Amino acid sequence: MNFLYIAGCIFFTVLGQLLIKYGAVELKGVSSLFAYLINGYIITGLSLAVLAAAFWIKALQYYDLSYAYPFMSLSFLFVALLSVLIFDETIKTNQWIGLAIVLVGLCVGSR
Repeated sequence: MNFLYIAGCIFFTVLGQLLIKYGAVELKGVSSLFAYLINGYIITGLSLAVLAAAFWIKALQYYDLSYAYPFMSLSFLFVALLSVLIFDETIKTNQWIGLAIVLVGLCVGSR
């Protein structure tokens, strides 16, 4: 059950990054820092980052940092996959290889 804290941290981290990207795309060509600070997507994304941090703090009450931290690498995988689906981004072959290496490292390190 305590693993839900790690899962929640990953979920809110990924969602926050996607919303920040959406806000950045929406503001493409805008140079005003103030516009970034009042953009709803960016504000929500940053708020989710704070929520992710709260889940992370809670997770660290139950797990060693050396065990929990590698699971954060799943956020790289999920952000990459969702960026393809949501933003029609392209993942190059070397990026796929890198993601696979990270995933193998997670599997090895979590045993």
